[in-house]
Amino acid sequence: MFNRRAVSLIISLAWVMLAFFSLRSAGPGTAAEMLPGGEVRVISVNVCCEQQQIDERGPKLIDLLKSYSPDSIGTQENGMDSSGKWPYYFETGLPNYGRVGLSALGHLERSNGYMANYIYYNSDIYDCLDWQTLWMSPVTGMIASSFEDSSYPRTVTWCLLRNRETGLVYAHVNCHLAYDNTEEAEYQMAIVANLAEQFAAAGIPVFSTGDYNMSEGSRGYYIMENKPLMADPKYIADISADEGTWRGWSYRDRSGQKPIDFCFVSEKLMHVREYSVIDTISPDGQILTDHCAVFVKAEIGAVPDTFSGGCGIISMEGSTVSELKRSAYVYDFEFTRPLSFGNIYFYRAELRDSSDRLVDTRKIYTLNLDENIPETRTCTFTALDPDTGYTVRLYPCTVAGTEGQPMIIHFRTEAER
Repeated sequence: MFNRRAVSLIISLAWVMLAFFSLRSAGPGTAAEMLPGGEVRVISVNVCCEQQQIDERGPKLIDLLKSYSPDSIGTQENGMDSSGKWPYYFETGLPNYGRVGLSALGHLERSNGYMANYIYYNSDIYDCLDWQTLWMSPVTGMIASSFEDSSYPRTVTWCLLRNRETGLVYAHVNCHLAYDNTEEAEYQMAIVANLAEQFAAAGIPVFSTGDYNMSEGSRGYYIMENKPLMADPKYIADISADEGTWRGWSYRDRSGQKPIDFCFVSEKLMHVREYSVIDTISPDGQILTDHCAVFVKAEIGAVPDTFSGGCGIISMEGSTVSELKRSAYVYDFEFTRPLSFGNIYFYRAELRDSSDRLVDTRKIYTLNLDENIPETRTCTFTALDPDTGYTVRLYPCTVAGTEGQPMIIHFRTEAER
């Protein structure tokens, strides 16, 4: 485990250096563009409670969360109560909030919200630029468990939110780690910490919420806390609190407890004004959730947009393409990353026919959750016409939507046999 952490630390430092040299590479007259700042309010809450009564608890919890005017809310265990009713209460109680995230079984529909870690965001203020649900397993893009004996597949969901009026951009990462296997929880924490650190290294303020099922001060906790760019807001906030977040199913005293729910932040990209634990007991004394919620309010200043064109040339220079498979219906290829790729957020691959009509598109992310940054990425187009000429245009893209000059690939499918 310590070797994993050491490698993770090296990778994180590498990302910081990439972002730094990307800024340095800007030539005369190409000063880094600045992303505007502003106040951001984020909540983390595990909505489950063994004392069910969800029809009573649901509206009360939503009213409690609403009183904090959150910009985004990271939720856990949405599907454990009464076949996924929690999304219904969020939709009816917070109708101006959008939702992103898939369930542990890959479902988008709220009726199949089993163990989903949804993120809700104020859609009156923010646009969701992008989002993904990943599985905390060796293959993060596929539905799979961390270990063979895992109780079920666990996920991490992330989204990029942009303030429609100011242009402020921040990342929200949300997860729920294993409670019954310390080694598995630490493995999952390494994935989440790498993801959060990569956003921070790219200059994007990040809030990483979740029911981490590990106590403050544990070895798993320090996998995140020891990331050079991440911090526990409890220790850097102007106003803070010191109490546990797991209440169990009673009114037990949490003053001597350590939290297991957190909202880690990218320390150097914001000033944390407040960290507090929201007591999830209604005014009439009903326990609304097994966990108390965590609230963080931060002031984000203007930061360099490391994805902007002014922070270096966005180019596929130095990339090469290798054909992996070509048939009558499929074209599969891989490409190497450019010589300088620190400001590339994803690649967009366009497939066009001989008349330059757009046939299909693919998005290939540069976010890396593995221990080694891959030298190559793959892309596959299917359902092609046999014996037909096509062109692929592979664009390097920034988070703001800026695109560089594409790499162009011409090919012809084989004749049908």
